[in-house]
Amino acid sequence: KKAALEKILKRWGQLDGPGATAYAAQVYSETGNANLLREALAGWGEKDPQGAISQLGSLGLSDGLQGDIRRDLLEQWADLNPAAAATYAMQNRNPDSWRGLVGTVADEWSKRDPMAAANWAASLDSGRDKRGAIYSAISNWADADPNGAAAYVSSQPAGESRDMMAGTLARQIGQDDPAAGLKWAAMVADPGTQERAVAGA
Repeated sequence: KKAALEKILKRWGQLDGPGATAYAAQVYSETGNANLLREALAGWGEKDPQGAISQLGSLGLSDGLQGDIRRDLLEQWADLNPAAAATYAMQNRNPDSWRGLVGTVADEWSKRDPMAAANWAASLDSGRDKRGAIYSAISNWADADPNGAAAYVSSQPAGESRDMMAGTLARQIGQDDPAAGLKWAAMVADPGTQERAVAGA
């Protein structure tokens, strides 16, 4: 019954996001079970991700639950339309948060198109969330195609973004080949970033 209800709420969310969400929010307030709410918003998010995320902010949920559901919706959006999700994340970013919205988008996007995700992450203004986004994009790329990731990072112009990318490769590659990891760490120009890269390698 529970699984059937969740399927119904997701389909309802696709057809009538606000109605499904209102019903699921009422169930949540009565039972404390957020599963139907997640499904209703996920269904709505397939058709109108920005509308679903906006509505989420007005439901009076705890910060933790709201953050979890927002991350799920943003991952789904980045899977369906990474460029639009990236625009939303950039407009609502928190530069002081390591992962943040931009990190969530970069992580999901890089599973499909790591170069596009890395280019986008590198284009962001400085911030902890930018470092997290670059780390996610390059880590995923290096896991799937280490040579492709290495060639990309080598081709980048010197600067903050390349330092972060090389530092990420130092940690990733250094797990299996510490000497190669240290070579990547040596490419990092910024002393503080290099120190962290060497430690990671």
